Amino acid sequence: MDFGTAIKTCFGKYVEFQGRAARSEYWFFALFNILVYSALFIVGMIVGGIVGGKAAAGAGLMAGMGVSLVLVGVYGLATLLPTIAVTIRRFHDAGFSGWYLLAFFLCGFVPLLNFASSIASFVFTVMPSKDENQWGPRPA
Repeated sequence: MDFGTAIKTCFGKYVEFQGRAARSEYWFFALFNILVYSALFIVGMIVGGIVGGKAAAGAGLMAGMGVSLVLVGVYGLATLLPTIAVTIRRFHDAGFSGWYLLAFFLCGFVPLLNFASSIASFVFTVMPSKDENQWGPRPA
C-alpha cells in the first residue's frame, strides 16, 4: 500500500474497528500525522509570532505556543477515532485483540508500567502479519 492509499483508507474507515490493517497502512498514517502535526506547529508559531510579536519580548513566543496548541489539539481530536481504529486493526493483523490497546493505555497511567506499555504497543504494531486469523484474510 502506498502513502496516498493508506491515508485514504484510514480516513475512509474512520470508525471501523473490525478487520485488519497492514503495516504499511498503519505506518504511512502515522507518518502523515507526524507531518501534519509538525506543519500545524510551525504555522501556529509563525502566526502567533506575527500576532504577539508587537507586544513585549516574550509575548510572540507565548502567542505562538498558544496558537500551535489550539491547532494541534483540534487536529488531534479530529483524528483520534481513525488513529484508534487503524491501531486496533493493526493489532488484529498481528494476531492480537484490540482490547490490548486499552490495556496499554491504562498501564500508561501506572508509574514504571508506562514505558513498558509503550514499548509493547510499538512491538505489536511492527510485528509481521499473520496469514489468516479470526479477523479475516491478510490485507493486500
